[in-house]
Amino acid sequence: MNNGCEIALNRTGWGACHYFIVGLCGVCTFVEAIASLVVFVVSRLIVCDLKLEKNDIIIFNATQSFGMAIGSFLFGSLADICGRKGIISFTMVLIFCSSIALSFAQTVFLINLFIFLLGLGLAGNYILLRVYLIECLPIKRRETCLAVIDIAWVLGYLSALGVSWSLVPSIIQMLYKKFRPSSWRVLTGIGGAPSLIIACAVSLLPETPRFLLYQQRQEEAITVLRQMYAINNSKHIETYPNVDLNTCIEQDEETDDTNSLFKMIYRYAVKTHERLHKLFRLPFRRITICSLALCFLQFPGFIWLALWDSHLLQELGKEIEENKRGNDFTCNINFLEIAESLLLSCQQINHQRFIFLLCISFSYLLGEILLIIGIQVIRKKWILILSSFIGGIAIFCIMFLVQYAMQIIFSIVFLASYAINNTIVNILIAENYPTGLRGTVMGFMRILPHLAATMIKFVSNISCVLSIIAAFIILISTAILVIPIPDLTGIPIQERSIIT
Repeated sequence: MNNGCEIALNRTGWGACHYFIVGLCGVCTFVEAIASLVVFVVSRLIVCDLKLEKNDIIIFNATQSFGMAIGSFLFGSLADICGRKGIISFTMVLIFCSSIALSFAQTVFLINLFIFLLGLGLAGNYILLRVYLIECLPIKRRETCLAVIDIAWVLGYLSALGVSWSLVPSIIQMLYKKFRPSSWRVLTGIGGAPSLIIACAVSLLPETPRFLLYQQRQEEAITVLRQMYAINNSKHIETYPNVDLNTCIEQDEETDDTNSLFKMIYRYAVKTHERLHKLFRLPFRRITICSLALCFLQFPGFIWLALWDSHLLQELGKEIEENKRGNDFTCNINFLEIAESLLLSCQQINHQRFIFLLCISFSYLLGEILLIIGIQVIRKKWILILSSFIGGIAIFCIMFLVQYAMQIIFSIVFLASYAINNTIVNILIAENYPTGLRGTVMGFMRILPHLAATMIKFVSNISCVLSIIAAFIILISTAILVIPIPDLTGIPIQERSIIT
């Protein structure tokens, strides 16, 4: 395959069209991040409102993670058949519908069902936005814009955390200054409502030229490229230079547009099986195995990693104080305590935890900004390796620090490293697979981390030292596993599914 697609995209220039595409995808990511935090914030409120067992808090969060494991693969594989643009709109609508339905749910079964559906939509949207962008952007802007998208996610997460902190006290004290746990319904509705507006706005996005070529719709692909060129350069579409698109994408061998539901399901199952089979054949076998391991190591996710880190620092602070007093204190991590940490009880909000979590989460923003600066001069793989070692050493050193301020600084370094690694791993994987496999592989790679996140929530107790060692191993292993994966910085992304 030649690099005709890269040439065609580069000739569209860079201007208003690309700013609009990146901006709208950034808004989608921002809204998705807001909805992502909903379940964690409201799970404790649901338990208080319906007088459930505390363990149900963990079940609600695990249900969302399980839904994300299924949703990432389901919508990623569907995108390779139906297109990127339409599935993005569907996932946004699904996020809206499940959030609104959750705000009206009255039984535990319905609450878990809508949380599961919310997880489906969130994971699908996360995958598809990154696949969409990497297929629309020229080489020089690819890595930077995908880092910007992750900045939008972090900003959405921080905004949701801040809004939750500001709304919860005012809502729960409306009646004689007493706690009203039904406020979780208001928070859930607020978290999901923006998704419907954005779902409508997504209709303005064009389908990616690469996917149109994959589906043998060359005329439509040329039309999209011409429109991008005309908007970027304020010129007539007829002045777009001629490009050879005949051999730049390996085309889909089957483009049957059947209306039968049974045949559509059968075709989806067959095509998905074929794609999965290709992932473990040459030339992708080694990349797939390493990518699976890399993604598995990202299983904590932004939200729960920040929660773990804030809880860890709190426990280490207690240990320092108790040791000064001559008392014995064992530092432990309890995931149920983490899940309910934003409220001290059903009558009192934990303002200190909200503030500390909000402050420590700015580390992610710092990491993404450093990535955007560094990616201009250093190749992605070397940034990831350097970041992994620095972050791993930082979290390991926390065990030996006795000053609380230094523990916080080293934790910031660790979280920033995780943010850098998360962005780079997503880019490396998407670049190394052709258009016909890109959605499927991105979704497939997220199954293990979401399943691991589901199971880890049921771990009742783990020592702080063991959890720190696990975090250290995660980052160091990331630096090692990324070595065999090709770094396509400044090179056309992969568009072959067989060895030639």
